[in-house]
Amino acid sequence: MIYYYFGGNEGLYRKVIEKTHVDTQQGELALDQVLTNPQEAKKKLISFTFNYHKNYFSFIRLVIIVNIHRGMCLGDK
Repeated sequence: MIYYYFGGNEGLYRKVIEKTHVDTQQGELALDQVLTNPQEAKKKLISFTFNYHKNYFSFIRLVIIVNIHRGMCLGDK
């Protein structure tokens, strides 16, 4: 089914990376930092980031793998 929906492992890998980045950005945007002072906004962002990493440890692994491959997905040249 992976080949049917994603065109192979590389396609699945790309979708997972895209989804995790979209989820992270949506979480950050939901913080509504515009209405707070800069120090409170920074505290909210730092708290969100640490809690996200704590609750979604697989995200850290994925980021490490992407960095090891220098941002290139499998099959990229």
